[in-house]
Amino acid sequence: MGGGIRSPGTNCPPGAEEGDNSALDGKHEPEMEPRLGTDGKGLIKALDGDDFPLRVFEVTERFRQQTRTRLKDDSAKQYVKAFKRFAKTVNLESYTRRQLSGPKGRMLILAYLDGIPKRSWSWIVTVLKPVWLYGFDLVWLIDSKRDLPKLPRRQRRQSPPDAQVRIWAKALANEKDAYLHLLWLMIAQHGWRPSHVCRLKWRNVQYNEQGKPVAIVADGAQESFKTCCPVAARLTPDVVEALVEWRKTADASPDHPILPWKSATGKLVCSRVQTHSTFGT
Repeated sequence: MGGGIRSPGTNCPPGAEEGDNSALDGKHEPEMEPRLGTDGKGLIKALDGDDFPLRVFEVTERFRQQTRTRLKDDSAKQYVKAFKRFAKTVNLESYTRRQLSGPKGRMLILAYLDGIPKRSWSWIVTVLKPVWLYGFDLVWLIDSKRDLPKLPRRQRRQSPPDAQVRIWAKALANEKDAYLHLLWLMIAQHGWRPSHVCRLKWRNVQYNEQGKPVAIVADGAQESFKTCCPVAARLTPDVVEALVEWRKTADASPDHPILPWKSATGKLVCSRVQTHSTFGT
């Protein structure tokens, strides 16, 4: 199967690689009930102090508000989810901010890493660090060169054996559902992320003079992909055929997703974007 042509991404400033969710202005911001860790207006309160036990909810609320203009909501949720898993494992609320600012905090992080596969260490450090910095307002204690062993470099996986590929190719060729046929071909032929497949719009499709689809070009920030980098692919013949077939019954309005939300029972909502959870089903 052929590979897609992906355009090189632009250089994004720190934090911007996950997109930019602009904060609401005061006039349009919804009223918020007083919550733990806020002053009743949704604004950040100072932490209670170095010698008070930390509350995970306060830490995550502070992190969300400090990074609201730099991280998309979906990304912030993933960071918070990973941090809560860490906090529960090490019983974080039994420690004070003063304890976590020194050797005790460093020891807890390293002990937590020892309990998970090394292939996941880079990702865990990536998500814990910003919550530590912006949620605790503490210095990050881990020096990757000093504290962590040399981790294996990420490498491209070898292509699967032809025998395995033929099984998938045969299954795709026999798929009668035009929606599923196009979905799996987009992944198999162009290697797109789930966020690409879910969020590509009909306006991203480019056509030749005969009105035949020839390419898909989309801006990552505009379409809210996982990263802000653009993607571009010259469509393979089987993807073109599947796209034309799906368009016969789809609502191809420019602002609608090419592959919109679809329930487990097959119900389509043409203006609704698929989420990662519905994509998996």
